[in-house]
Amino acid sequence: MGLALLFALFILVRFHGETRFFYLYYMVPIAVPFVAFLLDRLEFFNQTTLAQHILDIFILALAILRNFVEIPLISGHAIFLTFALFSTRTKLARITAALVLVIVVLMKWYNWHDFYTPSGAFFSGTIAAFLYRHFKQRHVKKSGFELESR
Repeated sequence: MGLALLFALFILVRFHGETRFFYLYYMVPIAVPFVAFLLDRLEFFNQTTLAQHILDIFILALAILRNFVEIPLISGHAIFLTFALFSTRTKLARITAALVLVIVVLMKWYNWHDFYTPSGAFFSGTIAAFLYRHFKQRHVKKSGFELESR
C-alpha cells in the first residue's frame, strides 16, 4: 500500500491534467497486487523451478512492454492480474489481483468500450498460469517428494 501511495505522490508532482487523472485511476491501483505478487514469489522462491521464473519474467515483460508497444488483443494490466490471480499461493496476492482485475475490466468495457484486450489477456494469462502450475507439478514428480502448497 505504501508503494501505491508513493507512486500516487510522484504522479501528483510529475503529471498534470488528463495524464495525471489517467495515471491515478488506472496505474496506481495495480501497484498493490504487483507488490503482493512479488512478496508471494519471494516467499516461495526456493520452491520455484527455472521454468516458472522464466514464465514470470516473460509475463511481467509482456505486461510492461504493453505500455510502450501496441500488442494486439492483450491488455498488460489484465494479463498480469489474471496470471497473478491463478498462479500465486497467498490469499493477499489473489484477492488484490482479483479486485483490481475487476476494476480494470470494468474500466476497459465501460470507459473505452474495449472488449477484446481484456478477453485476450484473460485467456493468455489463464494459460500462462496453467503452465506455471504444470511446471511446478513436473518438478515435484521428478524430485520424488511432495512440497506443501497453499
